[in-house]
Amino acid sequence: MGPIKRKGGLYPALFLFSVFILSIFQIKSYDLWWHLKAGELIVGAGFKPSPTNTFSWTEPDPLWINSSWLFDVIVYLIHMAAGFNGLIVFQAVLVTAVFFFVYKTVSVSPHPNPLPEGEGARKVPSPLWGEGKGEGILILFFIAYFAARFRFSLRPHLL
Repeated sequence: MGPIKRKGGLYPALFLFSVFILSIFQIKSYDLWWHLKAGELIVGAGFKPSPTNTFSWTEPDPLWINSSWLFDVIVYLIHMAAGFNGLIVFQAVLVTAVFFFVYKTVSVSPHPNPLPEGEGARKVPSPLWGEGKGEGILILFFIAYFAARFRFSLRPHLL
């Protein structure tokens, strides 16, 4: 059996390592500063998000529902512990984890069998992840990674 067919094969490991390395880049999200400050305020208030928007100056104390409060706290704590380099590594870990879970989901999902169970039923291999087709999935994942790379900046939607 080749490395793809073994559990924990060489190609998936190289792919995930490549995704991790390629995901280490400068964070270019201007919202990161807002998330860091919101995380600081939440941690400073005893992990209780404020119900009013402290960043608003045009309307005094409007209602604020911070839907990304957990991300704000995590990013703030990582920044306090490891600085911006820690945030860059965290970003790379998140992107790699996303690709890992998608790969595991796709590689273990059987192709639906259109025939009923029983006599005469046959297993229908998938064109991409059937017997010996793991390379096809990894190539598609690399294409998907490069097509969507600009979306992998550190933001709440990755979490």
